[in-house]
Amino acid sequence: MAIYKRKKTYYMRGKIYLPDGSIQGYNRAIKDPSIKRIEQARQYENDFRSKYNKQFDEAQTSFYTLFEFYEVYKRDKKNQKKTTTIKSDDYIFKKFEPLYNHKLNYITTNDVKHLLDQYYDRGLSVEYVNKIRNFINKLFNYAVKIKRILNFNPVSVIPEYKRVDEVGKEMDIYTPTEWSEINVKLKELNIVYFTFISILYYTGMRLGEVRALTPADIDLNSKKIKINKTLSDVKKKESGESWIVTSPKTKNSIRTILIPDKLHTILKDYFKYYNTLYVKDKNSFLFGVDRPLQAKVIREKFHRAADAAELRRIRIHDLRHSHASVLINNGALDKAVADRLGNTVNEVRKTYSHLFIETEEKLINIINENA
Repeated sequence: MAIYKRKKTYYMRGKIYLPDGSIQGYNRAIKDPSIKRIEQARQYENDFRSKYNKQFDEAQTSFYTLFEFYEVYKRDKKNQKKTTTIKSDDYIFKKFEPLYNHKLNYITTNDVKHLLDQYYDRGLSVEYVNKIRNFINKLFNYAVKIKRILNFNPVSVIPEYKRVDEVGKEMDIYTPTEWSEINVKLKELNIVYFTFISILYYTGMRLGEVRALTPADIDLNSKKIKINKTLSDVKKKESGESWIVTSPKTKNSIRTILIPDKLHTILKDYFKYYNTLYVKDKNSFLFGVDRPLQAKVIREKFHRAADAAELRRIRIHDLRHSHASVLINNGALDKAVADRLGNTVNEVRKTYSHLFIETEEKLINIINENA
């Protein structure tokens, strides 16, 4: 800050903090005719600066930092979210560590976009960058619409990211013929992995659902599997466990499904093996006993069998799609497919719409040929 005089007019020059945290320079004449001496000019400037300092200080103390607000958000949502979802939120929130100590009302669209652009430029998948964006957008929406401490969500004007030259991870499946080919090689694995992967194909269950199975969930007499939990990997807890078993994410995922004959035979053989392990607790893991099979190892075994069968590698989750395609292409109703997969009818129609179109074309051909 400085006071200088030109002709008979005093001028003041310096910088001030605005309430939004930005810095603005000033260089202006003091037009008050009562200012005759330099001491009066200095007092005038001090009064001018104190007005902005007060606004800045009030804003500094009246808003949460981003980190503080996230703690408020977590506390409010504690009884509404699964433990795995909270851990996932915590992991994503770490991406915003550079903004932890910024006051919520000072965080700008450019601040957020700068971080998101960094993750995008590092080569993270578009899906994951958008997941990060959607998380922070949700957090600011909570501040605007629920807590009403902000008037504007700075993330709302940031569009979702797209990578024009990126090939999306499209659904891939094994046809029944291809499954027969890889099945020969899967049998060469030990019985644990062979049975595990067979369940994925013959039931369409999710990986976490199969990993969470216990002996009590399978009734070989009635040929039914009860699905009421899922397993997720987490950082090691105090107990030393690196996983957590929770209820499924949606009510639709809780279901009981029938076991097809081929899988029933496989499971009978597996239970003969399992019973030799002297497992007394029916709540032990069906695959792994005291600890679940590692997802990484399951994928490695699956891909090794694919390589041995000289088939392209598909994702473990694509076995679920393979199961659905068999049902749909043989005329299964969308409601029946949804019930078996633990989805809604709308989810099934959206995910497998191309298969339903192919099935409908087959139906038309039947009508054309026979009606």
